[in-house]
Amino acid sequence: VDPALTQHASELRTIFFAREFVPNFLQSVWVVDGAMIKNDPGVIAGFMRAWARAVDYTVSHPIDAANRYAKVTNADPKFVGITLAHEQPGVYFGRGQLNQSAFAVVAQSMRLGKLIGPEKLDLAKIVDQSALPVSMRMKLGAV
Repeated sequence: VDPALTQHASELRTIFFAREFVPNFLQSVWVVDGAMIKNDPGVIAGFMRAWARAVDYTVSHPIDAANRYAKVTNADPKFVGITLAHEQPGVYFGRGQLNQSAFAVVAQSMRLGKLIGPEKLDLAKIVDQSALPVSMRMKLGAV
């Protein structure tokens, strides 16, 4: 995982990247309770807009984004920049859009870890998309 991979490249041998086998990895999930969705939907929608803008900025200004992140985390900007190039933030983090196959990977992983049973999860019943812009909403099925 970068940036450790890049920082220690001379000491390590990369056998594979997980992204080669799991291209739709669900990096982040935002969880709120029903009261938040009902009472403060603007806060969630605003957060999602800010997330999308941050990803867009990072993609369009990678050097500046790497320098800013490095400054906040006391990291080497060179390694952060290489990490951004490897991870492709627009793909890896996404702009907040949902991905059915990423949910399927999560569900299967949870089944393997015995965190959930074998029954299908009806995503349409458990995922509230109301804070997403209409353009990002999608029909969700069972996984």
